[in-house]
Amino acid sequence: MKSFNRLNTIVSIKLSKMFSLTYQKLSVLSLNLQEQQIDNEDIEEIISVLISSNDLSSLEIQLQSIYTINLDGNLLDKAKCQDLCTLALDLSDNKINSAGIQHLGTLLQSCFNLTDLTLLLNNNNIQDQGAIILGKELQHLDGIKYLTIELSQTQLGNRGISSLVTSIASIAPLLYLALNFNSNLFGNSGLHSMIDSIKNLSMLNTLSLSLSNNKIANISSCNIISTLTKNNKLMSISLKLSSVLTNLMRKSRINSNDIYSICQGICRFFNLNNLYLSFSQNQIGNQGLQELCSQISCCQNLQNLYLNLSQNQIENKGISSIGQGIAQIINLSQLNLLLSNNKIESDGAKDLGQGIAQCSNLKKLTINLNDNQIKDQGLQSLGQGIQQCQNIEFLSISTINNIVSPPGYYNFSKQIMNCTNLTFLIMKIFQLKANQVSQQITGLIYKTQKLIQFYI
Repeated sequence: MKSFNRLNTIVSIKLSKMFSLTYQKLSVLSLNLQEQQIDNEDIEEIISVLISSNDLSSLEIQLQSIYTINLDGNLLDKAKCQDLCTLALDLSDNKINSAGIQHLGTLLQSCFNLTDLTLLLNNNNIQDQGAIILGKELQHLDGIKYLTIELSQTQLGNRGISSLVTSIASIAPLLYLALNFNSNLFGNSGLHSMIDSIKNLSMLNTLSLSLSNNKIANISSCNIISTLTKNNKLMSISLKLSSVLTNLMRKSRINSNDIYSICQGICRFFNLNNLYLSFSQNQIGNQGLQELCSQISCCQNLQNLYLNLSQNQIENKGISSIGQGIAQIINLSQLNLLLSNNKIESDGAKDLGQGIAQCSNLKKLTINLNDNQIKDQGLQSLGQGIQQCQNIEFLSISTINNIVSPPGYYNFSKQIMNCTNLTFLIMKIFQLKANQVSQQITGLIYKTQKLIQFYI
């Protein structure tokens, strides 16, 4: 996913009064002003930097939790935005309303050459009217290729979501789109409108949607993935529907029937390289997981798979489906499985290990099995599978609150030490006698002289 960290930041300013550098040739500037007490003197110094930066092509400003931010003031509009190619603004946790969005739109109108835009506007008072205004302003940026917008906790309803995403869908060159609409007020009509608009972005190759905690009354009717199959260029899909989906009348969760409707069509994305699915804190059981894995197993070009199924109702049979599914994805190089707080026993861990053993190209593996019912034999079977993946370089394994003894952990550690290319290891095993186990494992690791970094 995109984030501020991906910027090639040349200088980071934290109101340190150290503005003695020569800025005329500066091309990339990062201003981190979050949670600061900004006075007029500070503003004047920052403005002097922005005015003198004649070659500025990339600008990142973090104004999170300032509270006194004035979007029609002198800070943002002094940047020479007509030359910017990349703009990233974090304005989360302020008191921005629709009027503030209008001022932000005025700034965006001067960004003629933008190709990469990130707007983080979480936890503000934007509401539908602000979203509609933002959408109209974004339509003017017809050269944008990479767009990230976060509007969680901004009181968006169906009208605001529909208008905003319809406007975004008019930006034909979009290659990358990430939308975070968690914890708002929209329901089925807003979701349907959103997906219908996104499917028309014919150039899109990366899509990320975060839609948790809204008022979606019947998620199984939405057919989110299958509606997007028109986008035959999609190579990366991220869908987050974690936690409780709030019904208008009651609280409901995604169950096994829902998961099939949501994810039906994944198998049609033949070019898919990256798949990120987060459905934690729901009611997905063995049958739903079996349907999901049968879809995923058809994606033969998949290289990176992330599944967050923590706090569901998954038992051994469901984990067996995961093992069988990943065993068929021959190009898989990175696998993240978050399976904590389920009902997985040793037989499930064994089946998972057998599936992992078939992933001969795996280089990075992360597994979280906290708060399950796995015993020594189950962990050993998992280790037997992992040790057959000789290309693994990075391994993170967490098995807190299972039924594994100190000898069980030690034997597991001996197994994974057989991964000859392993250079980075994280093991989380905190429980009774953890210190004793850690000392034994640490001694084992030092003897192998293989690992560059490890954490226990």
